[in-house]
Amino acid sequence: MDFQPDREYLHASLVTIYGECVTAYPYKGGYRFDFAVDHPDYPPVVDVRIGRDIAPERDGFIEGVGLPDVLTVGSAATVSGVLRSEHEDSDVYLSATEVRPTGELGAWARGLRFAVEGLLTSRGNPDRLLGSDIHCRDFEAAPWPRPISTVTLLSSAHSSTRADVLAAVEPVITRKNLTLERPDGIVVSGSDAIASLVAALTAVDAESTQLVLIVRGGGDWLSLRPFDSEELARAVQGCAVPVFTAIGESHNTTLVDRAATMSFTTALALGNALAAELDAQPGQPRGARFGRRKPRSS
Repeated sequence: MDFQPDREYLHASLVTIYGECVTAYPYKGGYRFDFAVDHPDYPPVVDVRIGRDIAPERDGFIEGVGLPDVLTVGSAATVSGVLRSEHEDSDVYLSATEVRPTGELGAWARGLRFAVEGLLTSRGNPDRLLGSDIHCRDFEAAPWPRPISTVTLLSSAHSSTRADVLAAVEPVITRKNLTLERPDGIVVSGSDAIASLVAALTAVDAESTQLVLIVRGGGDWLSLRPFDSEELARAVQGCAVPVFTAIGESHNTTLVDRAATMSFTTALALGNALAAELDAQPGQPRGARFGRRKPRSS
């Protein structure tokens, strides 16, 4: 996070802030979570870390059980701790000494709950929209469309996530004489991401492609916010063909993941699963093609 208070206050100042847990995952034997706050003295998201020497010993953590049983994603809480940094020039994080959940949902979680309820009223899958562990663990059990002759990949043109997918699937695409479409101009970050992806999904033609992939690498909670958009989730849900996603890292689950036909923890996992599925399907009687095209306007 871009948060650099005066260094003289580090390791000495005890601070207490109120906010909402938006991600949580194990970290170096303890826990780490992004904490969304609304306070003029802090950035929108604070990096909070809880050492393994602290977590089992504090009242708020349930001794011997651990943080995830107390503070779930979406929980509002008050966090107290000391500002620290790993190195002199590194970003500052909050080393927590106490976390007190309020027992209520934060504003972000309430908004997501409202969006999920809306998606359920259309054609949403309750198991995915409401599930706690929705990412694919067994690629053979995934609802692959069959047969697949053309796959459309929506991703940033020069991203490592696109490279991961291509490294896995291009050899199979070539060997099986299939087609991989890669539309130009796709935006997966920032304020233009929602409109870009909605337009691309709306332009999908079931006669020319059988599967759409949306991949985006990791980042902080703010950078992944477009993928919690109800507008984008509805476009995924309403796409003419199945949509498979790999957004963020293994601990991220976005609203778009939930609206998708299937989601994967990483782009590499998705690429490997797709390669195995394509390899098991009969080849198509035409030359391999790696298309680049501009999305049609909606």
